[in-house]
Amino acid sequence: MTIGKKLYAGFGLILGILLILFLVNTAAVLKERSTRADTAAALDSVRAIELVRYQIMINRLDLDNFLLSGDPRDEDKVNHGLSEFSDLLKRSEVQATGNDPLRTALIQVESLELNWGDNFAKPLVAKRHQVDSGDATVSDLQIFYLQKDPSSWLAKSSAVLDQTAEDIRKALAESAKFSALATTVGTVVSIFGTLAAILIGFAVAFYTAKSITEPLNHLITVAREIGDSGDLDQNIDIHRTDEIGSLATTFNNMVAYLKEIAAVSMAVAEGDLTVEIAPRSKRDTLSNAFVRMAQGLQLLVRQVRDGAAQVSAGSSQVAGASDESAKVSVQASSAIEEVTSTMHEMSVNVQNVVKNTQVQASSVAETSASIDQMVTSIQRVADTAKVLLDIANRSREEVVTGIATMEKATDGLNRTNKAIQTSAEIINVLGHRADDIGKIIEVIDDLAEQTNLLALNAAIE
Repeated sequence: MTIGKKLYAGFGLILGILLILFLVNTAAVLKERSTRADTAAALDSVRAIELVRYQIMINRLDLDNFLLSGDPRDEDKVNHGLSEFSDLLKRSEVQATGNDPLRTALIQVESLELNWGDNFAKPLVAKRHQVDSGDATVSDLQIFYLQKDPSSWLAKSSAVLDQTAEDIRKALAESAKFSALATTVGTVVSIFGTLAAILIGFAVAFYTAKSITEPLNHLITVAREIGDSGDLDQNIDIHRTDEIGSLATTFNNMVAYLKEIAAVSMAVAEGDLTVEIAPRSKRDTLSNAFVRMAQGLQLLVRQVRDGAAQVSAGSSQVAGASDESAKVSVQASSAIEEVTSTMHEMSVNVQNVVKNTQVQASSVAETSASIDQMVTSIQRVADTAKVLLDIANRSREEVVTGIATMEKATDGLNRTNKAIQTSAEIINVLGHRADDIGKIIEVIDDLAEQTNLLALNAAIE
C-alpha cells in the first residue's frame, strides 16, 4: 500500500468516527427537540385540563350561588358558564389534535358535563323557580339537591381529568427519561469517539512520520557519503512497495550508474580507449559526454602518432642536413683562410688611405662649416614650414566656417529668390489689373470728352 493510500485510510477512519459522532449528536439534538416538543405539548394538555377543571368548578359555584340566592343574574352566569364550557371544550379538542388520550378525555368530560347540565343543573334551576314561586319550600330544594348526589357528578369529571393528567405526566416522565438516556449516551459516545479519533490521528501521524523519516534519513546519509567523500560503495537496503521503496530502487539504480561511469573513467585513465559506453537515452548527458571524450582521445592519439612519424622523418632530414653542414663548414674554413690573406692586403691599402686622408682633412673642415650653414638653413625652413602649417590649419577652420556661412547665405538667397518669384507673380497680377484700370480710365476719358462736347453744344445753344 502506498503512503497516500495509508494516509487516506487513516484519515478516512478518523472522518468515519467524526461522522458517527456527528450522527449521534444530531440524533441527540433531534431527540432533545422532540422531548421539548412533547414537554410543550404536555404542558398545553395539562393547561387545557386545568382550564376545563376550573370552568367546571366555576359552573358548580355559580349554580350553588343561584340555588342559595335565587338571583336571576346568577342564573345567567350558570347559563353563560355552560356555553363558555362548551366553547372551551371545542377549542381544547382542536388543540388536542394528534393527542388521542386528551381528546378522548375531553369527549368524556363533555358528555359528563352535558349530563350534569341536563340531569342536575337544569332540574335544580327549575326547582329553585318553584321555590321562588311558592310551589316548593327550601327544604324541598335541599332534599332534591341531596337526592341528585352533587359530589358524584364532580367526582366523575375529576376522575377522568385526573387520570388523563396522570397519563400525560407519565408519558412526559418517560420521554424525559429517554431523552436523558439519549443525552447520556450521546455524551459518552462523543467523549469516547473524540478520544478514539485523537488516538487514531496520533497513531496515524506517528506511523506515517516514522515510515517516511527513517528511510529518508538513510537515503540522506547515503547521498551525503557520495557527495562528501565520493564513496560509491553504498547499498540501500529498503524493500517496500510504496513511494519510499520506489525512491530507494531509483537511488540504487543511480548508484549503479555512477559505478559504471566510474569504471569507464578508470579504464580510460589506464589507457584503454576501446571501452564502449552505451548511453541509456538521448538525455543521458554524462554517458554522451564520456562517448565524446573517448572519441576525442582516440582522435588525439591518432594525431600524436602521425606527428611522431612526421618528427621522425624530420629528424632524418636534420641528420642529412648536418652532414651537408659539416661539408660546408670545411669549405668555409678554406674560404676564411683566403679572406684572411685578403684582409692583410687590405690593411696595407688602408694605411695608404690614411695618409691620403690626412691630406684631405683640411678639405673636410671646410665642408663641415658648409654643412653647419646648411643645417641652419634647414632649421629655418622647418620653422617656416611649421608657421605655414599653423596658417593652413587656421585657413582650413576659416574655410569650414565660410562654407557653413555660405550654406546659410545660400538658404537665405533661396528664400529671397522664392519671395522675389512670389512678388513677381503678384506684380504681374497687379500689371494685368493696371491694364484693366487703364482701359477703364480710357473709357472714362472718352465719356468725359463726350460730356464736354455735350456741354459745349449746350452752351452754344
